[in-house]
Amino acid sequence: MNKGTVKVFAADDGVSVRLTWEKPEGYDRFVVYFRREDTAYKPLLTTEKSSVRVSGIGNVLCFFKVCAVSAKNRTITVGETDNACLLQPISFLTMGSENLTRIFDGVAQYKADSSISGISPLTAFFPNAVLGKGDSPDFSKTVDKYIESNKADYFILDFYGTAINSILKIGDSFVTAQRTSGNVIPDGEPLPKILPREVYAPLLDIFIARLKELYDSDKIILVRTVLPELFGIRRHLRISSPRTELNKFLGEIEHYFIKRVNPIVIDLSWGYFGDLLRKSKGGIIFDRFYFSDCRRAIAEIVSGGGSRYYLENDNEIKLDKILYYYDNAAQRGFLPRILDRKKPAELIMRHTSREFIAENRRELIEIMQRDFSGVTDVYKRFDFGDNYDMKKTVRVISALESNTLQKLSYSELCVLFDKKYRIKRPIANFIRATLESALGCTVAVNDKNLHYMARAAYDLWDGNDPKSVADRISEYTLICSNTSVDIWGGSAVKEAINRCHNASHGCVISQNPFIWAFSKPIAYDKSLFSNELSTSEKVIKDALDKKAVQTVRESPSKWIAIDFTDITLQAARYNGGCFAADRTVKHSAFFGKIKDNAELFYLDCDKDRELITKACRNFAAFLSEKYGGNIILSRIKLCDSYRDFDGNIKPLKADKRFTENAQRLITLCEECFMQYADCYTIDISGNYISDDSYPLGGAGAARYEDMFYSSSADYIDFIVRTKPDRRSYDIL
Repeated sequence: MNKGTVKVFAADDGVSVRLTWEKPEGYDRFVVYFRREDTAYKPLLTTEKSSVRVSGIGNVLCFFKVCAVSAKNRTITVGETDNACLLQPISFLTMGSENLTRIFDGVAQYKADSSISGISPLTAFFPNAVLGKGDSPDFSKTVDKYIESNKADYFILDFYGTAINSILKIGDSFVTAQRTSGNVIPDGEPLPKILPREVYAPLLDIFIARLKELYDSDKIILVRTVLPELFGIRRHLRISSPRTELNKFLGEIEHYFIKRVNPIVIDLSWGYFGDLLRKSKGGIIFDRFYFSDCRRAIAEIVSGGGSRYYLENDNEIKLDKILYYYDNAAQRGFLPRILDRKKPAELIMRHTSREFIAENRRELIEIMQRDFSGVTDVYKRFDFGDNYDMKKTVRVISALESNTLQKLSYSELCVLFDKKYRIKRPIANFIRATLESALGCTVAVNDKNLHYMARAAYDLWDGNDPKSVADRISEYTLICSNTSVDIWGGSAVKEAINRCHNASHGCVISQNPFIWAFSKPIAYDKSLFSNELSTSEKVIKDALDKKAVQTVRESPSKWIAIDFTDITLQAARYNGGCFAADRTVKHSAFFGKIKDNAELFYLDCDKDRELITKACRNFAAFLSEKYGGNIILSRIKLCDSYRDFDGNIKPLKADKRFTENAQRLITLCEECFMQYADCYTIDISGNYISDDSYPLGGAGAARYEDMFYSSSADYIDFIVRTKPDRRSYDIL
């Protein structure tokens, strides 16, 4: 690639290149920039010459950019180039999953042979041939001859391909369950996908012995695989079932291979996600950031980098991944999965925003590369230069982490309130705890009153009379505060109140259907829960303890908004009681320990009608006693179509019998509840379809396009602000 006037030539030593360019008139200095594939340009050298030699390049793809600088410091780009035309392709022979071959896609300096990639290492060198079953080298047991006659510079493999393609026992031989040339999988006795050690070890020993004869250990590359729970689809994230057992098996067989072969190891997949948009012949395909990081490791290996184990993710690529998924990860509560709060740079990113990360990328990369003990250490030791905004932000994060916000000035704190930083929520919690402790009453602190409540907290810290502060807060609440609205239901009401101007969240009861909420607590072994509860475990614990009724009864809110989507969730019978068990609950560590003693089921509109109507009457009586007529019901019509990422409207794929029963359940609850409770109703969901861009999980029967939530929010604001006589709203 020669863009502009920059040209590249090979130097005599074979590991250097010479760059030449034309000198623009009026420019007397030049800055040469350098980058490897998938990394950013960095300044390499400054010169007054129009020809320079760059050493240590080797046979690796490199990119160069030359900028000219005038005496008045005016800068222009002279041109860009790379050394692709000078490279001798490095050859790789792959054996494993499709992820291996994708590492080399579109990379000019590498030549990958994937002819035997679908054959498992456990069967490749097994000595007994299977005749008359196809022309595969796996059946004829000629894989080793193929490798010997097509010798590559490196042999690269993974064992994920072994897990994807089952192993068949045919007669006295073992083969990989690949389709033959006639597109037919041959008959045979399939072995389990997760093999015990006594099965895989002897087969792997045969493979290892022959492979070590064909390749030196420093020419064998093992790519380890940790299958992800999170998957990307454009900039959105989706969660999938944990593959704990399969990951454990892969780890065992990889460790066995490493111990006996001592290969070069690339162990980077733990830091990346799957990609739902990449088509695969079978198994999981990782996202593009993973392949970029693998290419970076491969480039170091072939250039004689010296390392035998590549475990650390590249910081530049890692930051690209964080920026790409940040907004949706924040909306879905996935930031703890992609940002480790024990690492100072990542903790700073968790507390700020995507825009902050992009603006301060260079500084964050430098912090990631250095050994700081915490955010306070960063604030004290890092040279922020003239980046005063970042320094002020890090100071506040440091104070928050050390519980010393009161040592900051009010103005230092307020600087962050006007920015869309995530730190505002933990600051609000800190201020709320301060006020409630001093005043002895419940205080609502949110984005809309944060400035005022922070000022009240500073008055307390400055020694002002708590009674006068409490009186001022009461007066402010009467004049300016939003109406606190409790929530019992799913996203139909939660997301609507997120968009309200006059209403804000009170207590939230979710994934906890009213039908089980009034029964006795369920006995369980408390040691089955971890010390730090995950979100799903907290939901289960509250459901087992039957805390919902007590939480609502103690709430200071005068309003509640409800929907009945939770009634359609799968439930579990356990120790004489029931609780909701949706996908996130079933994937929790707690449920994994009790699943053998739990019975999963769905409510049936016909068989469980009496149970449901009785529970509805109790629910209506309970809410009416607590809130009177200040109850808002969002009626739900489940979607049967959705808008995809490209704007096309498509049918939702779902079991028709299930969706019909779910709709009847919701309608039964709504009509029964309205009969016994004097409530406001918002009935507009039938005017909307679902949307794949829904940030909390994509399209679904009870997930709507954004306008539904905004329209519902307008109605809720109007109702809580004016308390109108009209009780039903069904017009857009």
